Amino acid sequence: MLTQEEKLARLRFGISYLNSFGITSIVNATGSLAEIRLYAALRDRGELTIRTRTAFGDVGAPHKLTPEFLSQLSEARRQYDDEWVSANLVKLFADGGTGLIPPIIYEPHEYLRLVMELDKQGFQ
Repeated sequence: MLTQEEKLARLRFGISYLNSFGITSIVNATGSLAEIRLYAALRDRGELTIRTRTAFGDVGAPHKLTPEFLSQLSEARRQYDDEWVSANLVKLFADGGTGLIPPIIYEPHEYLRLVMELDKQGFQ
């Protein structure tokens, strides 16, 4: 298990590599609250040199409208909404077709409920 400092060092290395190609902004398509906190830690230290937008997404697991999931989304958006660290996105695969894993199929009513609730709460 990596320590917080080891994770930050790896992230700094990756960001430096991207910066070397002139990349100044990224979208993390399958992020989590823990990952957002790493970007924020670098931002708070003045070490973040790439703008980040993080989408909550989990390849291989269907999102469920649980209080925990909605709470994490709301917390991320509330705490991380500036020009360097932003979290207002959700990524999901309606048919599970990521190509990486066997398909996850949403029941139509589950998918509709999930998308409508996320839209109502203002998530992209």
